[in-house]
Amino acid sequence: PHIAANVKRLLGAIADLVTVDLRDGGELGHSCNVGGLLRVPSLQTDVQARVWQQAQEAGADEVVDLYHGCHRLLWQGKEGLRVRNFTDLLVEAMGLPAHEDRFQRYKGMAGVQQVLEAARDLMLESAIDPAEVERALPGLFQR
Repeated sequence: PHIAANVKRLLGAIADLVTVDLRDGGELGHSCNVGGLLRVPSLQTDVQARVWQQAQEAGADEVVDLYHGCHRLLWQGKEGLRVRNFTDLLVEAMGLPAHEDRFQRYKGMAGVQQVLEAARDLMLESAIDPAEVERALPGLFQR
């Protein structure tokens, strides 16, 4: 429960950044993980619709997520709304170089083999077994 408050406090230190809480913010933030929304596609659709509606009603131009599960769920954004993880805003505020959102790039690819090829160097640098990744990808990149 303190994670969201701590992140909001960090974001509050960024000059000219205005944050807006969504009505369902706490509920949504804790339910994007594998044990929650990822198991119920119809609920995913409902949550996405509520996030976009509330963000648009609040006049937001970005939706900032706290958890990677939420980022995976919301990554495509909605016209006029950008989706970023809170860490992106912190990095930007510190003047550090932004990192590429590889998930977005990989999710837009045609299939598992294309993702494996694109991520090959990263896996080797990180001592990750490509065979394990190949087994996990179909579940992460369902269309």
